[in-house]
Amino acid sequence: MSLRPATRTTLSCLVLVAAILLVYGRVLGHGFVAYDNPIYLTENPWVTSGLTLDGLRWAFTQSHASNWHPLTWISHMVDVELFGLRPGWHAFENVLWHAANAVLVLLALEKLTGAPGRASVVAALFALHPLHVESVAWIVERKDVLSTFFGLVCVLAWTSWARGGSRVAYGLALLCLALGLLAKPRLVTWPFVLLLLDLGPLGRRSVGLPKLLLEKSRSSRSSSSLRSRRCARNPGRRRAEPREPAARGAPRERALRVRRLPREDVLAGAPRLPLPASGRRLPTGGGRRGDGAARARSRSTRKKKRRKRRDTDEKNNKRKEKKTKDNRRSSRK
Repeated sequence: MSLRPATRTTLSCLVLVAAILLVYGRVLGHGFVAYDNPIYLTENPWVTSGLTLDGLRWAFTQSHASNWHPLTWISHMVDVELFGLRPGWHAFENVLWHAANAVLVLLALEKLTGAPGRASVVAALFALHPLHVESVAWIVERKDVLSTFFGLVCVLAWTSWARGGSRVAYGLALLCLALGLLAKPRLVTWPFVLLLLDLGPLGRRSVGLPKLLLEKSRSSRSSSSLRSRRCARNPGRRRAEPREPAARGAPRERALRVRRLPREDVLAGAPRLPLPASGRRLPTGGGRRGDGAARARSRSTRKKKRRKRRDTDEKNNKRKEKKTKDNRRSSRK
């Protein structure tokens, strides 16, 4: 008895999910390991405080443990809100993301190749291959399974747009690419993957390579992170560290409010405010980059130097002209 294509695909997806849960379900009994888990989770006050406004600001504005992946930090914060610091449930969420990725691999390959049997075999290898054990069983590798999920959704949306021309699918592909970059920067190479799909299974060689490259350049510019744009607007400006959150359950202290001194007090030589605990000087009425009076003196000094240099050049030119005229007169005589 032959099954309908939709029914066959649904059964294949259920088998994949069941196999992954059978193999990786034992992670519910795992604990935290000492390798990278403390700096990422257990000793990171931003994550252990759960999902807070300060935590969201920290995730998008700061790099931690040599990484900038705000979406990954947010997923860990949500885990703390839901499960606390029970390591088994943190690892089990990785298993669920991996199961979703295996299903997406199956759907993408069926859509690209039209061969459901071979797509099921490749998806099974992806789901159960030993190389994925680290990404699934290790809690701090959430960034791997999370970025893979958005990358595969991007491939599906791009395939729909390339074959149907839907602008919604194109917008979804760009959105998923941006979210994948927020989960792990390795998706910066994803436009090249889409280009290979265009030249291969999607059969878009007739469009022309220049136009295909232009499409990918637009997608990469559209999915560039907000952080790079902010740095471009404010070159050289160092962002202040957010205030470290209190321990979970402890009463929160009010943020320190810094009163700006009037400009008259600053010009009169008012004392600067004391250094905070972070070691950075708090802002004064003179602005971010120092005292206004000092900047005014510096500008006046530079103007005097330029005026003096200009006067010296004029005197030297007059002397040269006079010397030239004297030489001409003496030669005529």
